[in-house]
Order: sequence, then structure tokens, then C-alpha cells
Amino acid sequence: FTSNRIMYYRSDEGFLESHFDKKAGNYTKQKFGKYYQILTALTKKGNDFKSGGGVIFKGKKKIFIDDYLNYGDVLIYNEKLKHGVDKIISNNKEKNKGRISVLVTFYKIFT
Repeated sequence: FTSNRIMYYRSDEGFLESHFDKKAGNYTKQKFGKYYQILTALTKKGNDFKSGGGVIFKGKKKIFIDDYLNYGDVLIYNEKLKHGVDKIISNNKEKNKGRISVLVTFYKIFT
């Protein structure tokens, strides 16, 4: 079972509070067992936006994933990883750009 979506965060507006996928995690654990997010980057920090972007946390350390992602790169993580998107700031060259990614959630039933 999969869930697919395109996420667009407009420059100077878009963000997503850092969080764990608790509600989805609780539901999927009851129904499916476990799930993984597969994120593909369609934009690049520095080209399409100046600062902000996707973040993950390792303990209390905040890691800006878009500092490491190029066009088409894939990141895989599970429901246990705290994540979010810090406010996307334009690079002033292209105000209409921002951060775009494709997400596919794979649910797996463990027996």
C-alpha cells in the first residue's frame, strides 16, 4: 500500500513545523505495522531557494537535509524520525520558486 503526494513550499511563505508522524504512526501500526517515507528532491537549495528547507533531528542536533540533496536525490526515513521544513527563503532571483519534493509512503505488514 502506498500514499503519494507532491509537496510545494513557496518562497518566503512555506514551512512545516518539526514533528513525529504520531497520528499516522499510530494508525499504520494498528493497520499495517510500519511505514517508510521516500522523498525525492525536485528543487535544490541555492538554486531554487536561498535558505530554510527540510530538517531532520538526530537527538537534539538539527540537520538541514537540503544542504546535501541535489535534483533527483532520494531520502528514505521511517515514522520514528523527527522532521519538518524550516521557512523557505527566496534567493531574490526567482521569487516564485521554492521547495518541491515528491513523497511516497510505503506501508509494510509485518507478521
